[in-house]
Amino acid sequence: MQEYPAVDIKSPKEVLLAFMQDEDAFLINPVPPKSVFAKRLGEFWVGHHYLIRAAMTKAVKHLETEQKQRIYFHYLRKSSGIPVVTDSELDHLVAGYRQLLPYFTVLPNFSYSVAGLAQRHHLLFVFGFDEVGVLPSGMTTNAAELKQYVKCLGQTQNYNSLPAMRQKLDRFKPFVAQGERAYQTLRHLDYRHDRRYADCSVTDHAFWGMVLLVLLTKSRRCDLLKDLLGDRYPLVGKEDYLCLLNDSVQAVLPECEPDEEEFFALAQQLAAIETARRRATNSYDWAQSLGLALEVNEDWEIWIRIPESDKSTDTAYPIDYLTLKIKSYSYEWHIGFSRHGRRFSEWAGRVTQDDVGLEGLGKGQLLAFPAWLKSVENKLGLSFNLEAADIGCQTKRPVSERRAVEKIVTAWLHT
Repeated sequence: MQEYPAVDIKSPKEVLLAFMQDEDAFLINPVPPKSVFAKRLGEFWVGHHYLIRAAMTKAVKHLETEQKQRIYFHYLRKSSGIPVVTDSELDHLVAGYRQLLPYFTVLPNFSYSVAGLAQRHHLLFVFGFDEVGVLPSGMTTNAAELKQYVKCLGQTQNYNSLPAMRQKLDRFKPFVAQGERAYQTLRHLDYRHDRRYADCSVTDHAFWGMVLLVLLTKSRRCDLLKDLLGDRYPLVGKEDYLCLLNDSVQAVLPECEPDEEEFFALAQQLAAIETARRRATNSYDWAQSLGLALEVNEDWEIWIRIPESDKSTDTAYPIDYLTLKIKSYSYEWHIGFSRHGRRFSEWAGRVTQDDVGLEGLGKGQLLAFPAWLKSVENKLGLSFNLEAADIGCQTKRPVSERRAVEKIVTAWLHT
């Protein structure tokens, strides 16, 4: 049975050495032990990360060169952060980063990734290089630059959502000087957060924070749009990518000078692409067919939560619900249903889980949902209580207009 090394919490140096030894042992044998009672390698960080973080600023200078570099390597893997170090320690931190680079070329398996929580685009932006090459702005050469880049990157992590980030442009303006570096980072990675994947993350705050920073940089915002509106970067899921890009561009437009005609033209081109995409969605077609007072470029979400009738519910189980969510953005619609612990899930015509034995509503068939609901009742021998359905509309419109939408949707559900 593997035991954690004994740690004297009064000795920061011993904490770091124990962390290094545990992680090194994990990399040699990453398979978890069969016994649930056995100590698991690579989990020393979980119980002692607060001590390790504190020790990094105190004890590293007392370690041997190889130990320092190895500890920085493991710290970058486990912490998802980048420590700000002194000029004398920077070379050791960079050496630890170099040890990490080979693991960014390997896709993680089902259970773990050697790279851990380290993010390629974070590290590339901060250090200025990866295994492919060096950014045009060069490698980070001193502690002042390191602190500046880490602080800029940290700003992108301060928000719960991308819309919240876009609403706080003033907080990004002090970092506009790093817009050029952000642009170089994005291009270096072919506008993906990680080369191991064919697409970019549509939720990665650091990635979209860099995009926002470039858009705030007058000398580079046109270049960014030209790159992404062209065919040079054939991203997987580019429609979703351009949707988020359009949201960022619309947020930045008020900051632009009147004479930036080229950027305004590119922004208009991007907006036209997004409008055409939305017009082609099943959710927009459904809203138009019902006569809902919702604009094509408006962000809205409608949800319907329908309980089973009491008479159709086994007393051994609680009442189950079927939900339908319809959006003007992101996915078009989603049906979710749980019955006696078995689940059904369908995303805009793509069934991703079916433990119940149902046929999906089908792509482009949102208007047929009431008829599909009746077929579910017949197939499963149950009854849905439409009178008790919870129907809501989320949009920026006044309450009276949202209630009008909900009233129309309620009438449609009873057809």
